[in-house]
Amino acid sequence: MAWRSRGWRAIVIVLGAAVASLSLTTSATPFGDVEADTWYSDATTWMEVAGISTGTSPGCFQPHRLVNRAEAVTFLHRLAGEPTPAAPHPFVDVHLGWAQTAVSWAAEVGVTTGVAPDRFAPTRLITRGEFATFLHRMAGSPDAPPSPFIDVRAAYQLAPVAWMADQRITTGTSAREFSPDRLLSRAEVATFLHRFAETPEPGLGGRGVSERRIVIHATGDVNFAPGYGPGPGLPFSAAWDGVGDLFRLDDLTIINLECAPSALGTPVTKTYNFRCPLASLAPTADAGVDVANLANNHGGDYGIPALLDGVQNVAAAGIAPVGAGADLAAALRPATFELGGHTVAVLGFNGIGSSWHADVGVAGMAPDDPAVVAAAIAAADQVADIVIVTIHWGVELASGPTSANAALGRAMIDAGADVVLGHHPHVVQPMTTHLGRPIFWSLGNFVWHNRISRSAVAEIVIDPDGTVTGRMLPATIVARGQPVLG
Repeated sequence: MAWRSRGWRAIVIVLGAAVASLSLTTSATPFGDVEADTWYSDATTWMEVAGISTGTSPGCFQPHRLVNRAEAVTFLHRLAGEPTPAAPHPFVDVHLGWAQTAVSWAAEVGVTTGVAPDRFAPTRLITRGEFATFLHRMAGSPDAPPSPFIDVRAAYQLAPVAWMADQRITTGTSAREFSPDRLLSRAEVATFLHRFAETPEPGLGGRGVSERRIVIHATGDVNFAPGYGPGPGLPFSAAWDGVGDLFRLDDLTIINLECAPSALGTPVTKTYNFRCPLASLAPTADAGVDVANLANNHGGDYGIPALLDGVQNVAAAGIAPVGAGADLAAALRPATFELGGHTVAVLGFNGIGSSWHADVGVAGMAPDDPAVVAAAIAAADQVADIVIVTIHWGVELASGPTSANAALGRAMIDAGADVVLGHHPHVVQPMTTHLGRPIFWSLGNFVWHNRISRSAVAEIVIDPDGTVTGRMLPATIVARGQPVLG
């Protein structure tokens, strides 16, 4: 489309540079109701500098106010440089004077066809899925690989949301959800438009990068089997009450799910068999957990069919499973996320027992074979900026790693891993670094009985330049299945 010219892109780039310069000199925002450290503060400042929105009143942006369809196309029209349409729109229900030109433009360039041939529904609140469709059409309806979001089902929204995810305009409301039917707020529309404006036109080279820190958390063993999850009479959500909103407000949260999340199968012959009630998965996702490692010495407690069923159940709950699959390639497949301008890949491995290990044509878990591990990390490093490994290894109750695990941990960093997350010993072991990359040798128990009460949460911070730092957040299991930070 003519309006999406390189000249228009140049204008946006200059505006973006102006906002970047502004952010270096002051932490204030133009709006009194937008604090400088919120996730949408840069976007709202950009909206004001770019002339897309000066707020709802002087000094007021109202970031949480919902957006209607007329407002949405007005924002898009301003972003396009407010071109004059050749003809009026065909809609009989648009009576708002300020919206006439924007709606006419949106109809003319194909951003909207209305809700009916002669109706636009200007005052109807717009959903995230609808706005994705408008923005995708404005971009020329480019193709993109499928998105990671399992809740986008409307056919007309599939390509737009996939394109937004591919261009890093959205990272979803969780790792596996976009929430297409949720109504759109002014803060969200500002963020989408800001990221879109930073994304170069195809052929101009590269994708846009949002220069911000990424914060990732991880825990050790999580087990909702009877006797390990929250006590009688408590909901499964009680397991997460002690962390507050920590996992909801970060960019990514990873756990080791040490129980079979399936109703299939019968117990294999061993001392302990752990099955996760399926009802525990939704509260876990709601708490902010994004990734679950299934490669451990209890994932196969009810047989390989139950393990594979668990992979599906975890994914259906909106959590990305890693470390297990229908064959070796599937078990080694990383979960990938677009976070703050970085592609992050998470791999899971099991080093406790080998009877459930996957192979070519054999279902099971990703093994800790050093050659297999190094190859998988190297492959992930080719497509991701940050590679995180979560691995079940070590000796129960030991104070540190074995010599073999220490060598493997360093080898994983050498192969391209940026973070290593260890679990299995049931106790917390120190974090060390190799080549400046953190290795958490053991994060201990987390959702577990409290006979060993000391626990921890790994916190990883990735700066815009790729610098990775890690630290331990202390936690205590105060009662069965109830860890509390601090």
